[in-house]
Amino acid sequence: MFNKKALHHAYLIEGNRESVESNLKPSLTETLDISMEGNPDFLHMELDLFSINDARRLADFQSKRALVEGRKVIIVSFDRIIHETQNALLKVLEEPTEGTHIFLVTPTLAGFLPTLLSRVEVIKKEEGRIEDKEGAENAKHFLQSSPAERIKTVKKIADSKNKQQARAFLNGLERELYSQGIQNNQSSLKQILFAQKYLHDRGSSIKQLLEHIALSV
Repeated sequence: MFNKKALHHAYLIEGNRESVESNLKPSLTETLDISMEGNPDFLHMELDLFSINDARRLADFQSKRALVEGRKVIIVSFDRIIHETQNALLKVLEEPTEGTHIFLVTPTLAGFLPTLLSRVEVIKKEEGRIEDKEGAENAKHFLQSSPAERIKTVKKIADSKNKQQARAFLNGLERELYSQGIQNNQSSLKQILFAQKYLHDRGSSIKQLLEHIALSV
């Protein structure tokens, strides 16, 4: 999967957490000839939300020199990441400590800032996923719709009972609002962050969360 002589300092890998990690760890062990077990130069973080505090932890870990083999490996698996965290990661991804290799694993690339994407090697899963396309199209149409039309849009997503599709929609909506300017959309972005947070709760209602967004942004 990787070439030791041409190993990039940072990768963003799109895919299922368990599936990616089951292939990633053995591949890195073979490529770098290092052990992941009991290695002080290996950091593994599994997160629902990749927060600014998590970004600071990553930055602190990678800033220190390797203790064993001269290489440091960081794997961060997460479901969501806010734009503030992405901005906090930019300097680390642009100027990492020598010998450090960072692997970010996420289920979807929707919502990532172009500035972050330009600093990593992106590994995508299959192209043309329905949920991403629908999420992007619904988000753009959503902002131009009347309240009644918005309810119809989110009802279609809620009826599918697919949290991945709902997440793609919220990520697309968040990205669209950011592109229109943060200052003018602060309140709406906070509402979306609220919905993204509670979407991960086991008992959360997709219908209620999306209807709240329909009436509040």
